[in-house]
Amino acid sequence: RIPTIKYPDSTLLVSTRVNMRIKETPAECTLTFILGGKEQASIKVTEFNEWHRICVPLKNEDIEGEMSELALSVDMIWPHVDKLSEGQAPEFSLGIDEFIIFRHDNRVQKLVIEIGGDDKSYLRSGFYSKEMSRDYRLFRWTKGTASMYLPCFHTGYELVLEIRAWGRPEKAGDTISEVFVNDRKIGDLRIPPESEKTFYLNVPDEILALGLNKLTFKTPTWIPYEVVGSQDKRELGILLESITLQYVDGNGEENAE
Repeated sequence: RIPTIKYPDSTLLVSTRVNMRIKETPAECTLTFILGGKEQASIKVTEFNEWHRICVPLKNEDIEGEMSELALSVDMIWPHVDKLSEGQAPEFSLGIDEFIIFRHDNRVQKLVIEIGGDDKSYLRSGFYSKEMSRDYRLFRWTKGTASMYLPCFHTGYELVLEIRAWGRPEKAGDTISEVFVNDRKIGDLRIPPESEKTFYLNVPDEILALGLNKLTFKTPTWIPYEVVGSQDKRELGILLESITLQYVDGNGEENAE
């Protein structure tokens, strides 16, 4: 069960890891997501006996109540059903590892991800624990390569990423980081020492998929223990404070639902 009454007029992205364990591969297998008793989205399953991630968008417009039941139904077509004994059904099991819910309020134009804040659903790999600056701002350092989930709630629009990042100490030099979406490079970030910068990178619609995409930072690292003499022996990449997603149409105007 998931909370829904707090999120009127919103789009939910439901991400889950599933493992369909089965001896004989079916001719066809479909998973259907049901929210509040209403069928929302279906997806064809083509991988079996191993864990893989699926993601579907769900509409929350007509759901009533504080909590709604999220269910999965399984439909299969078997290639040799004629060989089964009467009353016998093929054996299978469906493993579900997790559910991650991403929400977008259709009444606003931006999705702000506060790095170090409520960001755990978005992080994939390559991020250190959250930290706090002297002026009480949260952030995270990355490793040399770090990836996070980039939810896409709309298609047909260009996505603009607003990335807020900080520079390294003076002795560590400039921060230079390459940014990729779904393994395609979209730009570079260059931050002078002891500074803060905000970058705006365009993500063309043709490289985005509806659902979850992968945002990756590749950054040459430095080690504070070796550079500034601290006790920190971590290999640090880029320091990130926030990432904001902004959709614009072909005329450069914001997408206001």
